[in-house]
Amino acid sequence: MKKKSAFSIYKDQKLLVGLVAIIFIYSFIVRFGPISTFLPFYSLDENELTEFALALFGPDKDPHWYKYGPLYWYILKFIYSIQIFIGGVSTDEFVQNYFISPSNYFLTSRYLAATIHIIMAFVAYKMTLV
Repeated sequence: MKKKSAFSIYKDQKLLVGLVAIIFIYSFIVRFGPISTFLPFYSLDENELTEFALALFGPDKDPHWYKYGPLYWYILKFIYSIQIFIGGVSTDEFVQNYFISPSNYFLTSRYLAATIHIIMAFVAYKMTLV
């Protein structure tokens, strides 16, 4: 016997796919559209997330602070490492530039968070189809 999905109440699967597509497009626009709003100012915890990710370039790889899970910081550090490689600057110059112009660092963090949110929404949708 085939297990019914949470969306099996919809008779027309094309309508369901269309609704889901509209929701994903809308969430993408809402999440990525105003992403650079209010820069160079940051929201409540952006400075903490960014500064802890930059601190991982130092000798100690343990953040010693676990208000958030450290996986986000390690992913952000990896993205910053790619930016360092592409930009051709030293790690010290990259980290010191944060104190001069932090907007690009916050923007990178916002893009990462938005991408994670979109991926998790897609995963949640896929889980309902099982």
